[in-house]
Amino acid sequence: MAAPSAEKDFSHLVASALNVPLSANNLAIEDPQPNTLSQISAIATRVGPGTAVILEFGDNVRSAGVDAFEQQYGQLAAAVVKGNSLVCVSTWWESQNVDNAIKRACSAHGGRYAYIGDIRPNPANPDLQSTAYPDWQVNAHPQQWGHRQIAKRVLLQLRGR
Repeated sequence: MAAPSAEKDFSHLVASALNVPLSANNLAIEDPQPNTLSQISAIATRVGPGTAVILEFGDNVRSAGVDAFEQQYGQLAAAVVKGNSLVCVSTWWESQNVDNAIKRACSAHGGRYAYIGDIRPNPANPDLQSTAYPDWQVNAHPQQWGHRQIAKRVLLQLRGR
């Protein structure tokens, strides 16, 4: 969200490091909508052999919706894994219940879990004092340094296979 440009967000950094094309998709599984399952099926048809799939969801899950989120997250993981590399990214704001749901669903489908919850509060994070955006809530999202750190963790998991 708060990367200084699209090519500096973690997904573009990972694709660039792997020298592969990027296809980013946004789904409403954090607050399930009636059409979410059809979106999952449509995205799954675009996943082919050798595809690396990175799932980054969870920071907007309300505590009462963790079970529904885990179910849909698991359905998404099952639909896109197809024997390919699957990396499931934890929450940025470190929500233990949601992170545990992500871990369970990821593990159930042979994925690798990339924990990022410690990046934001890291004292080395120059983004902590950022005023790059007029809205403090946007400033709290990963910016250039944060996106680089997320990319490193995702790449470690992808290369660790």
